[in-house]
Order: sequence, then structure tokens, then C-alpha cells
Amino acid sequence: MNSKYKEWRDEILGFFKPKNRTDESEKIYSPSGNFYLIISSYKTGENTWEYSRGIIKNSKNDKVIADVKRNYSHFWYSWIQHANGNEYLLCGEDYQGQTVVNLTKGITQNYFPESGFDGHGFCWVNAMPSKDSQVLAVEGCYWACPYDVVFFDFKNPDKLPYKELKRIQDIGEIKGWNDNDDFIADREIEIRKSDSKPYDELTDEEQEILDNDSNLIDYKKVIVEIGIEKIKTMPNNGYK
Repeated sequence: MNSKYKEWRDEILGFFKPKNRTDESEKIYSPSGNFYLIISSYKTGENTWEYSRGIIKNSKNDKVIADVKRNYSHFWYSWIQHANGNEYLLCGEDYQGQTVVNLTKGITQNYFPESGFDGHGFCWVNAMPSKDSQVLAVEGCYWACPYDVVFFDFKNPDKLPYKELKRIQDIGEIKGWNDNDDFIADREIEIRKSDSKPYDELTDEEQEILDNDSNLIDYKKVIVEIGIEKIKTMPNNGYK
């Protein structure tokens, strides 16, 4: 932890005092039943969001494996049983960063991007591993922006940050991975009202006409289905 991030964290940790804890509490077991997570909330003042805390314990002996104090009210998490034989909990001690807890080995690692100090970090809200656990699909957004799905190389879960493979922008409802390891979601796209042609398929001149008159634009939902091999091999130019 560098000194800049330590100062950032010290201010956050100051709110995690017994007097600030609310009565809210939730206990969630891992799919294997070997571990459990207790989520609680902490007040941070008037007219602002609460912070949350996740304590992960071993089900057999109640030993604490990790204590994650998060600077946001929603404590997202994802239990993962990886092909490497280890169980993991993914979450984030910072809403712009990532935390990976290797439950099997009892090791916790954190990552916070430099852009996060200016509020420009990508905020994860959900993480879904592929069937072979080699690719991680992450739902998230930049603050106050539309949601994206970002695919990361997940072959080595213990090494943060993960390498980005591909991104689907402005995502809608997420279905997730199917049995063939295709990722399925929907998204809303702009179309030309006269012929339903997608905006992105128009020429620059045609786009300019629509840009100058929003009445010529309509919207429709389309299904996005992308196979895992395409995610792994194709250039990451953004999926628009």
C-alpha cells in the first residue's frame, strides 16, 4: 500500500466505529458451504451514503479470513470456485478498486487504480466467471455513466489488476454465461427511424443528419451474444 492510498484509506477507516454501526446485518454462505460472509452497515453522517463491511469466516472454526471495510453502501461480492482448485471471494474495499480473497489459502489482495483518486475508476458491481473460469465478466460503470460489461483474463485470480480482453458498452439486461460459454445480454442501440438501420452502420454524412435532428432517431433492444473464444482472441476495440 503506497502512502497516497494509505492516507485515502485512513480517512475511510475512521468511520468504522461501533457507535456508527447500524442494526442491518446479512449472513451469506459460499456455494460450497465452507465459508460465510457477514455484511454490516456503518453511518457516515447526514445526507450521505453509508459504508459497508464484509467479514469472511471459515464455517468449520469461525476463524476470520478477511475483514473488508468498503467506502460504499452496497457490498457487492462474487463467490468463485476456480479451476486451479481454490475458492475465492471477489469484492472491493474501495468502490473504484478490487479485492480478491483466496479463501483456500487465506490471502487477501487489493488493487486501486491511480485514476480512482480523481474519481475516474471503473466501479465493479458484479462478477461472473466463465464455465472454465478463465474469463471473468464484470458488470460496472464509471461514476454516473452507463453500465458496461468488461471481460478480464482470469487465469491467475491471485494477480491484480486483471488484463482487460474486451468491453461491451452501454449494456442492458444481463443473462450471463450459457452452457456453451457464450455471454448473453441485451443493449439499446440508436437506429434511423425511417429504415431501422443502426446508427453505427451509417456513413458520417448520414450520422450528421441524425445528429442535427433527434426526431429522426429511434431506439431498439438487440441481443448481444459473444462466444468465449472471440472474447479471448479478438482485439479489444469496444463492442458498440
